[in-house]
Amino acid sequence: MSIASNLTRFPCTLCDNNRTFKSKAGLQRHENIKHSDYKDIPTHILLVPEYELLHVKHVIVKEIQKRLKNHYSNKGGQVFSIHCSENCFIGIFGQYLTRYSVCGRCFFDGEEAIDQLAEILEDVRWAERNYENRQLSWVKLYENNSKEIEKTEQDSLESKFKTKKKFCLERGILIEWKIRGFSDKAGHRCESGEATFRFIVDQEQIKFIFKNHIRSLYECTGANVDLIPEFAVFKNPSYKPTKTILQN
Repeated sequence: MSIASNLTRFPCTLCDNNRTFKSKAGLQRHENIKHSDYKDIPTHILLVPEYELLHVKHVIVKEIQKRLKNHYSNKGGQVFSIHCSENCFIGIFGQYLTRYSVCGRCFFDGEEAIDQLAEILEDVRWAERNYENRQLSWVKLYENNSKEIEKTEQDSLESKFKTKKKFCLERGILIEWKIRGFSDKAGHRCESGEATFRFIVDQEQIKFIFKNHIRSLYECTGANVDLIPEFAVFKNPSYKPTKTILQN
C-alpha cells in the first residue's frame, strides 16, 4: 500500500488491531456494529464558555419551537439540524450520552425528560407552544400507561431508526452529533459538526373547569369555596402542561 493511500484511510481508535477504513462512512458503519455501547468521552474535548453554550441552547429551543405549529398537518415526526462543534455538544449533553464514537448520541423519554431537558436547556417551556383558544402543541415524550411500550433504551433506539428514509420514532427525543460534509469532483472536501434532533409533535386543546362548575361539590364537603382553584382538564395523557400555561 502506498504512503499516499495510507494517509487517506480512517483508523478505528477503539480497536486493538489498528484497523483502518477507506472512508469515514465505512468507519462509522464499523463502529455502529462493533462499538455501539461505547460512550467514553475522548481526551481532546475542550471546555466551552458558558455564554457560548447558552447561545446554542437558545438556538435549540428556537428550532424546536418553530416546529411546534398549530396546524394538524404538523403532528408527527420532526427533524432539524444545527451547526454545532463537538466541544459544544459534549458541553451540553456530555453526561447524558448513550453512545459516543464517530457520532455522539443521547435519547430522552418519559415524564422526567421534560424537567431534565428544561434544566439542560435552561427553559422550562422548551417542549410546548401555547396558542390562542387554549390550543397547545408539544414534544411527545411518553405514552399513557395503557399504551406504554416496555422496551429497553437500546432496543428502542435500534428498532425506531432502522432506516434513514422512514421516521419511526414513537416518542421521546433523539439527539445525535456527527461530522457531515461533501466533496466536489476535484476532491475538495467541506465538512463540519452538526447536531440532529428527532422528535414527535402532538397537539390538543386545553379545557378548563371553573369555580362555579365545582362549587356545589365543595359546598357538600364543607370546604371554603373561596379557596377553590381553577383547574384544567387535559384529555391527552402524553403531556402535562406547565403551571404557567394553566395559570394563563
